[in-house]
Amino acid sequence: GIADFTVGGSVRQFDLNSNGTLFEDEPGSTITNYEYGAYLQAVTGFMNDRLRLTLGTRLDGFQNFDASFSPRASLVYSAGANREHNFRVSWQNAFRSPTQLDQYIQLDIGPLILFGNIGDGFEGYTIPSVQAFGASGDPSVLQQVSINPLKVEQVNTIEFGYKGILFNDLYVDLSAYTSEYTNFIGSTRFWGQQSGELPDLAAGEGRPSQVWTNASQEVTAYGASIGLNYYWIRPLNFMATYTWSYLDTDDLTDPIIPAFNTPEHKYSLGINGTPFTNFNYSVNYKWVEEHEYQMPFAEGMIDTYWTLDAQVNYRIPDFFTTIKVGGQNITDNRFIQTYGSPTLGRMIYAAITVEI
Repeated sequence: GIADFTVGGSVRQFDLNSNGTLFEDEPGSTITNYEYGAYLQAVTGFMNDRLRLTLGTRLDGFQNFDASFSPRASLVYSAGANREHNFRVSWQNAFRSPTQLDQYIQLDIGPLILFGNIGDGFEGYTIPSVQAFGASGDPSVLQQVSINPLKVEQVNTIEFGYKGILFNDLYVDLSAYTSEYTNFIGSTRFWGQQSGELPDLAAGEGRPSQVWTNASQEVTAYGASIGLNYYWIRPLNFMATYTWSYLDTDDLTDPIIPAFNTPEHKYSLGINGTPFTNFNYSVNYKWVEEHEYQMPFAEGMIDTYWTLDAQVNYRIPDFFTTIKVGGQNITDNRFIQTYGSPTLGRMIYAAITVEI
């Protein structure tokens, strides 16, 4: 009678066994890791339910990290005679735990050896200084670096949004957000060794290494999106989306590799409709701006690319069956989405779905 409550929880266990080919496990051994969490959410309404308040909290525990507390709150106000205009504001203090790779990887990729970082951290030398040392042979040019063990990443996000109907036929969905990251998870490169101790250069110890770590500075991200759907006539409707995503690294002096791997601008344009009974179609054009892609194995630019997708569906009511035929990237415009991966081309598919 006061609010609608939702409660839940989860427990997860990881058993990592790569025989030493990917993780720091020894052949024949298994690395066991666990995490668990519980959450509570309450939703209540005011002003004849035009104003909706949501409060939530989540507590997560980990084997290798301190427990993390994640509260959130949001307000949604519905205006208009038919509540067709919905305004929202939300705040959340969330977290991101390091992945199993971040924690336990141990992989020699040739130029670098990759290490997880959940022990006591690493002592070593910055890579540029090591390169300078290799050119001059003067140990005084080396700059020592101390890398702390990984922590859970935290982020404070404020988001504003609107979803509603304009001119009876135009559906609009707008949102904008700003996020402040503390202990932003990235990676860093240095001259070190597996033990984590400072290498003895005179004895020829150490090699170029990379570990996951947290940024010592706060990192800020911004974003906005807009979605439009115009329902003109039943056989022909229009849609458009645009997304802006930006990670502010202009003032970031911490030598961390952020691996944001997200285009700043992307959009899509599409049409769809039902020209005949039981027959509908959709055509969608997507455009993605070039962006830098960073990963342990390689770094480089993903070129700007676009794709054209299409699908037609025909439903046979008497047999409870739908036939689908479509294609992704039907113009066979070759592109890559991940640096170092093979190019993607045309994919044509057909499917029959039967409802039982």
